[in-house]
Amino acid sequence: MKRLKYISVSLVGAGLLAVTGCSLDEEPLYTTNNKLMFTKVENVNEALLGCYAWMTINNTYGQKMQEFPVNISGLCFTKRTGGEAPECILAMNSSSGSAKMVWTGLYKVIAEVNSLIEGLSSSPLDESVKAQYILEARFLRGLAYLNLANMFGDVPLKTTASTVDGISMPRTPVAQVYQFIVDDFMAATGLTAKHTDGRADALAAKAYLCKVYHKMACLGIDKEANLQKAKKLFEEEVKGKYELQPKFQDLFVDYVKNSKESIFQFNFLSSSEENRNRGSNRFAPGNSSSGPAYGTYSATKFAYDLARSTYPGDPRIEASFMTHWRDVKKAQVGAAPSANDTVYVYPYDTYTVEGDFIKTDVARKYVAMIPYEELQDNANPTVAELEAYADKITDGMSDVEKGRLQKISEMPKGFARHDVNVNRPWYRKLYDPKQNGNRSHKNVIVFRYAELLLLMADMYNELNQPDEAVRLVNMVLDRARASEPNATEPKAWTVGSYTKDELTRKIYKELILEFFCEPNMFEITRLKGEKQFKWLLEEANKHNLTNYAATNPRNESQTENIDRRFNDGNITDDFVKKNMLCPIPQTEIQQNEALTQEDNNPGYR
Repeated sequence: MKRLKYISVSLVGAGLLAVTGCSLDEEPLYTTNNKLMFTKVENVNEALLGCYAWMTINNTYGQKMQEFPVNISGLCFTKRTGGEAPECILAMNSSSGSAKMVWTGLYKVIAEVNSLIEGLSSSPLDESVKAQYILEARFLRGLAYLNLANMFGDVPLKTTASTVDGISMPRTPVAQVYQFIVDDFMAATGLTAKHTDGRADALAAKAYLCKVYHKMACLGIDKEANLQKAKKLFEEEVKGKYELQPKFQDLFVDYVKNSKESIFQFNFLSSSEENRNRGSNRFAPGNSSSGPAYGTYSATKFAYDLARSTYPGDPRIEASFMTHWRDVKKAQVGAAPSANDTVYVYPYDTYTVEGDFIKTDVARKYVAMIPYEELQDNANPTVAELEAYADKITDGMSDVEKGRLQKISEMPKGFARHDVNVNRPWYRKLYDPKQNGNRSHKNVIVFRYAELLLLMADMYNELNQPDEAVRLVNMVLDRARASEPNATEPKAWTVGSYTKDELTRKIYKELILEFFCEPNMFEITRLKGEKQFKWLLEEANKHNLTNYAATNPRNESQTENIDRRFNDGNITDDFVKKNMLCPIPQTEIQQNEALTQEDNNPGYR
């Protein structure tokens, strides 16, 4: 067996998980090969915190479990032509490096939990003490398997400690996997510890059970029974036990803590190499932070326009998308930040006016924006509409207005240029302007009350209780509207105004708008099955400026920033079916003697 770096975890101020590592020449303590009997509570606690630590490494929520679900959501773009590029256009195969990292990372958590549980079974410690550690470990195992089942479907169900990495085991039907997840979370409802940021508790286990029951119903697994289980548990044990954060944007601040909306989160330290959050490092655009911002991933034009067209004045737009930022490599020009020292991206662009200077040698820059409110379809600007703005220029206009209209007319070509990174917006939630190297100062909430409210709204709609569904959605919309003074969007939905099918689509869309660039994006975009996911991909492929940029590059020698369409613009049923799940990694098929290529998911065989 390959020797691993032992990771231990301790709690330090404000509930943050600090991770330290020490390389050992002998077999590391508390790993799947270890036979040590637990004789001290301190050792058990250290081993359990080690299980948490495996959930925060690069393979899991330290990077890939933030990055990969967003990449393959259908709402993300990468400037790369290799590596993760096939993921973002839903063209990956079983050799995907990201899928492999997530798979091995989550199974490492499972292996460590299984080892801990087995070690405790023969421990002389008090049974009541052992039971609490086992229940907390089972919560983590349930979460690991939930992610695996959501992303890969049928997966090997490993429930005992193993001394072999590549154990031979076939895939277990996903219905059985979800039942195992239910059993783990159900057991975890027996936890007695009080809520602490970054640690499991009984209420979080109950909230996750509601989510799992709903997911099983969406998959058609005992649909009616699981909807009723979700309803009963939500109404009797969970509803009203959490609160929404008063301001949406406060969910994504440095080291968010003590949030009553946080059902479960992972905490990080910017001073740690192991327990680091690389989200900002991967998603922040270049020259936007004090640390290295690789700008590997950005939002799509379609994603931004979907949000803006649905609720034009929604405060969540500013909190979810970056459309401008101070260039950290430029000195500020003038008394306040301006277009001269700030980068503007889609749907903005900058222009200058001849002879208009801030100083004797610096031309003043102005900002133009796509005039959405003047377009026929504010969700989908057309090339012809924008180019026609040059015809609106008249002699009596100011030079500034002439420049604005001219710039709007040039936007289709401007947003198609492939040698710069201004041709699409960026995601903000992971952005940390003060990141320490490639380490962010942000904790990550992986399950929050707003998601549960929207999932339960869908549950009520499925149970033909639309009024209750609308009421839950309005709680989320009301919070969004209250996030900024004088905001009038998003407007509340009207009770009794929608059919069941209309509510299904509206709730699905609302989940997307609320959770742009959060770790649940893969699950959310596929939550309601192939029909809704196909609708999303078709809408994305219809985006006019994306299509224009994909087919009319300004610089054909540049390939990194070319806009791309899914399946060359043809969203077939087979394409959708394939992308409902990720491929079982090729390395697992090669190492696991119980699997062959024919055992992979549809489209990857």
